[in-house]
Parts: sequence; structure tokens; C-alpha cells
Amino acid sequence: MTFHEGQALVNILFLCTSNIQCSKTAEELFRAANSGHEYKSAGLSAKYVQKANSTLCTEEMLQWADQIYVFEQQHIDRIKKHTGDVYLSKITNLKIPDDYQYFQRELVLLLLERVKLVSCVKTSSINHSVAFDLGARLLEKWGCTTIQKLAILGITKADFHRYQKNINTVYLDKEQLERLSYLANIHQNLKVAFSNPDNVYGFMNMKNNNSYFNGRTPLSIIATGNFDSLDEVFKRIDCMLHGA
Repeated sequence: MTFHEGQALVNILFLCTSNIQCSKTAEELFRAANSGHEYKSAGLSAKYVQKANSTLCTEEMLQWADQIYVFEQQHIDRIKKHTGDVYLSKITNLKIPDDYQYFQRELVLLLLERVKLVSCVKTSSINHSVAFDLGARLLEKWGCTTIQKLAILGITKADFHRYQKNINTVYLDKEQLERLSYLANIHQNLKVAFSNPDNVYGFMNMKNNNSYFNGRTPLSIIATGNFDSLDEVFKRIDCMLHGA
């Protein structure tokens, strides 16, 4: 399930301290995995970059990037020191220690786990009406109440009913689009795992005794409306179904 009319080219920037190990690995790994986007990497320490003869991050790079991935909080702090809050909305902290070696196995596995290229689409390319309609229909099939739908989608009651009456009025912010992306990917996992439609659409409302769920239904967890819970449920289902 996709929410856009064609894959948009996205500019993705990976930043670490020196641009010789972690960020360089990420750039080359994801360019090989998905050549549909543009990738760059750079270092944030002029001292270490000069020593390694690698690429130093510039503000032009930050402007170029649609999405910026850093490895530690110190990298965000370095960016803030020079540019303030201007680029913070683009930045994702992967929370991976910046001390792995180039293409070290553990580094590659962490990158594959934490960098989700499926969400790398430019907002301008997304058909908001289609995204909302597909998401709302999916939640209906999962057996959600209206209150649960509002919480999961992060949408007010007034907007929800307005969108239902006139689909052409739909406009979603970045977080709402990310929520819909999570729902789509959960659904895609379930379609791959199950051939029976009752399981595909009923799984989210089934009590689950696996770790983290502890007898709760996945739906009851994401229906709290907490964004982190939606992210965690997606990851847990992905691991359960793929044996990771």
C-alpha cells in the first residue's frame, strides 16, 4: 500500500563525527539498497575531517537534505551550535554509537533496523486524500471505533468528519502522514504473513501474549494515540512475523 502517485526522489544526508566509518557506511549501504533516492554523507568535526581527508558538513548540505540522519545527540548539538533550530525538523537521531568500523556487521544491522526508507517520500508528492481514505478504511476493517480512529490518526473529530464529507479538503501534517505510513506497513506485513483475510484484518484486535503485548491487543496499544507506541507496535509485529 502506497500513499503517493510515484516514488519521489529524496535527498538523504548521513552525518557522523569524521565521515570515515559510520556515515560513510550508511551512505554506501542505502545507495546500494535503494538507488531511487540521492545520498550524501559528511563529518561534523573539522579537526577529524581534515585529519581523515574526508567531507566536512556544510550548511548547503543541510539545506539540500530532505532527511538528515545523525548517530548521536552530540551531532545534533554540533548542528544547533552553528545553525540553531533551523534544521532540527529534518533530523533523526539513530542513537547508534559513533565508534563502529566501516561496514562492521553490527553497524549494518543497526542501520537496517533504524533507517526506514519506506518513509522517505517528499510530502509534496503524497496524495493526502488517498492517504486518509486508505487509512480510514483500514482502521474500519480493524474494527476501530471513531474515538480510536481519531487517536490513532492524530486527527480532531471536526477534521475527521470534514474529510469524510469532502475528501478533497484533506490536508495532513508530517506526523499524521507518518502515522498513516506505519498503518500501511503494519497492514503490508500482515498481508504477507496471512492468506486468510480474517487474520489479516483481525490480528490487530486479537490478544497477544508475546513480549511487550502481554495479553493486550495491538490495537488497544496504538489506540492510546501515543506516536511512540505506534512505532513500537510496528517494530514488534515486524520482528514477530519475520523472526528477527
